[in-house]
Amino acid sequence: MKSTQKIYYLCPDSKTPQGGIRVIYEHVDILNNAGVAASVLHSKKGFRINWFENSADVAYLQKTRFHKNDYIVIPEIYAQYLFENNRKSKKARIFRDVYKSPCKKVIFNQGCYLTFKGHSLFNTGDQTIYKAEDVIAVMVVSEDSKQYLSYVFPDIRIFRVHNSINPEVFYYEANKEKKICFLPGKNQDEHIQLVNILQHRKVLQGWKLKPIENKSHNQVAEIFRESLIFINLVYQEGFGFPAAEAMACGCIVVGYSGMGGQEFFRNEFCFPVETGKIIEVSKRVEHVLGLFKNDPLLLHSKAVRASKFIKDNFSPDIQKRDVLEFWNGILY
Repeated sequence: MKSTQKIYYLCPDSKTPQGGIRVIYEHVDILNNAGVAASVLHSKKGFRINWFENSADVAYLQKTRFHKNDYIVIPEIYAQYLFENNRKSKKARIFRDVYKSPCKKVIFNQGCYLTFKGHSLFNTGDQTIYKAEDVIAVMVVSEDSKQYLSYVFPDIRIFRVHNSINPEVFYYEANKEKKICFLPGKNQDEHIQLVNILQHRKVLQGWKLKPIENKSHNQVAEIFRESLIFINLVYQEGFGFPAAEAMACGCIVVGYSGMGGQEFFRNEFCFPVETGKIIEVSKRVEHVLGLFKNDPLLLHSKAVRASKFIKDNFSPDIQKRDVLEFWNGILY
């Protein structure tokens, strides 16, 4: 790496816990620890994420001068502002300031199903940030995302970089309470359907429903460790942190893979259901409740296998390897 080069990861100024933001900080931490000049780039002066432990270097847009040897990593959520004509839009302005900079760009696509957000039905096919001359590569976080973008943009360099599940926060707990946890903010209508279906079928006696809302990183992990079941009803995600984190904690996961979670949403680890089949989700939940009563060892063995798979395949060491391999291939 040239002494004048620096890597910037553009990041939203949001204090709401989000897996994608945490990953950005993790990448910069990895690069900093390897002696690479890298910073998380925020637009609001003095802003940094503090809802999880990190030591990533942080820079601020208004005080940063970009050079042609630098690299800017742009999350996929900013690409929609290529079409934003509202001059008063702060996010569009931030995107324009970064997009017009002389440095090389890498797109970090953590949500491939958001790739065309902001496009219209009548958009020309070449009007996309992914085909800009100074976009040199794209990073993705799952095989599903890699297949999606490779199909749409076959001429672009696309690299899969594994996410990690922190084993010091999300770790296996065998002693479970009779709790069913879920994230009602994701696909709320189907959560309402499912809860009411189960209640009308009178199968929840003795069980506690635990919606996860407005919780810290550590509080979410605690709920996963306590709960026997996690219900996952997301339709489209780039990776699927909640389901993977729940599995790491020993939850029995029931529901949809969210597409990005297909590589760990397997029958040997959980109870997958075809997306949209809410009655089938209810039947699977009832089945799990019955197994807890009649064959708890089967559930225990499934939970152990799932937790081990997540620990072995989504570890900090694997994430570190992928991040450094990606940037070593780009910088040298």
